[in-house]
Amino acid sequence: MTSTSEEELMVAKRARTRRQTEGGPAARRTGRSIPDASGDSTRFTAPKATLLPESGWELRVGRGSRNRAALEVHTGDGLIDVAVADGLVAALIRGAVRGRRWSVAWGHLPRGGDVLVEFRSGNSMRRVPAITIAGAFWAAEVPGRFRSVVVTTAADRASFRLRRFRQHGTAGLRPQAS
Repeated sequence: MTSTSEEELMVAKRARTRRQTEGGPAARRTGRSIPDASGDSTRFTAPKATLLPESGWELRVGRGSRNRAALEVHTGDGLIDVAVADGLVAALIRGAVRGRRWSVAWGHLPRGGDVLVEFRSGNSMRRVPAITIAGAFWAAEVPGRFRSVVVTTAADRASFRLRRFRQHGTAGLRPQAS
């Protein structure tokens, strides 16, 4: 019979916490109440997923460390990003990519709540409304290939160059059985 020491248990617990923070398998999705950016868990219940129509990507809400909301970005190829609310690095723009016929950007919602999203390419610019996810994140999608995105808030402004994304899996995500 093998005995597990306290030290081994602490190491396992730290590894589990690290996986949750980094969005590993321990950061799980649930329909239970998850705190929004203000820490109030009574205002938000996690939806199953938000589908982006142009790209076919899914934005899912999971739980990160200390029961904070986490945004999971899923493509036909699988999970490509996890952002945890009120993390150490709360970037206004977390990621931005362009596919063959669409462009997508996402990031952390500032404490004021409103963001203005502009996709740009050469002389063309397209302003789009951002969707709010879990009261802590925003995402925006447009048809067309853009080179950069600019996000403006009441107190800040950030720009990000879109990376090219080549999807290897299906054109979008397969519907999941209920």
